[in-house]
Amino acid sequence: MSAEILTPPRLSEGSPPASDSVAQALETFQVVRSRVLRWVLRLLPWAILPYVIVVVGARDPMYTSGIVAAALALFVFQFLVQRIPETLATLWNRNIIAAKPTTVLDDANPIGEALNSTANSLNPAPPEKQYRTFIHDFEGLLNHSGQWAMVVFFALLGFASFPYEAGGLKAFIEDLRGWHSWRLWYELFVEPFTGFILGLVVWRMIIIGVQVWRLGKKFDLTPQPGHPDRCGGLESLGNLCLWNALLVTIPGVYLGGWIILGPSTEYGDFYTPLFSKLLLVPMALAAISFFLPLWSVHQAMVAKRAVVRQQLDQLAQSISHLAREMLDRADELEPEEGEKMAKKLELMQQIYQQNKYYPVWPFNLGILVKFMTSQAVPLLGLTGLGQPILKAITALMAFLSQMQTQ
Repeated sequence: MSAEILTPPRLSEGSPPASDSVAQALETFQVVRSRVLRWVLRLLPWAILPYVIVVVGARDPMYTSGIVAAALALFVFQFLVQRIPETLATLWNRNIIAAKPTTVLDDANPIGEALNSTANSLNPAPPEKQYRTFIHDFEGLLNHSGQWAMVVFFALLGFASFPYEAGGLKAFIEDLRGWHSWRLWYELFVEPFTGFILGLVVWRMIIIGVQVWRLGKKFDLTPQPGHPDRCGGLESLGNLCLWNALLVTIPGVYLGGWIILGPSTEYGDFYTPLFSKLLLVPMALAAISFFLPLWSVHQAMVAKRAVVRQQLDQLAQSISHLAREMLDRADELEPEEGEKMAKKLELMQQIYQQNKYYPVWPFNLGILVKFMTSQAVPLLGLTGLGQPILKAITALMAFLSQMQTQ
């Protein structure tokens, strides 16, 4: 994995040329401005894996799998932040982004509305400037000082969880007297530090969702009905929200997996009631992270579809009128004139068919299937279907093993 994964990649040389102002804003886009934090987020997941192998090993499978899940979440976060400038560049290069008219008068006043319409048509706001401002605001919010409140909250939460795990404050104080225990001090440091990193990640997850939502409100989006991705050229936006949702899906898979596997291990059903309640949180957050930010884009696409459908209705009337005219004049049409009208009719029908399907969601079936597949383990754990399926698979494997030995 590249060491530069948390820095924005350069725009693809094969991509259509973007405006210099937009391209420059994307080239300098930093999801994490602090160089120290960038290196911490790059190296931390790679540092976690040796710890699991050397220190923990297989002595505590539940704890080990939790650490591995944390490392996987950090890897997902790295892929997520890499896709932010890529997505913004793709939307711009495909000419999907257009500026919304700006208004300076009261639109509730009919006269003011008419004057606004005239002014906007004569002097529309440049889309490059609006989009560049949006990109700078996006970067600024990702690195806003408000993130430290989130960091402190999760770090304190991590610190408070340690006395809880020790069996209460009194037991925690008793454990502190054993200051020579390296594991005690290690965990006392790791819990707040994990909260620190979690705060950085959660802040950026929220900002990504907010900015995707603002994208549908701030700009006049122009989907491309005939685009091969089957979602108007907006597949990259759907993928961005999918990666955002995968961040909270990993804890869901961890909890759901132990609900399914727990009864077959030494842990039994001890953690099942607690994990079943906790599992609702990542599942709900995953659905919110995926669908909610895209809702404003969905609304914009629905509005565009309504306009296109009006145009298609008019085109359908024109097709019907032309076909009727050709039928009425079939006996008197000259070959050249008839051929010309037939070609026109065929062209109009092709245009109608090409625009008949208009996407209204910025994701296609493939992205939706990926999201639903990622929720399979949490859903099986929540519904209790995972254990019967696991038993059936175990019985099948035992049967096949016996067949091979005979």
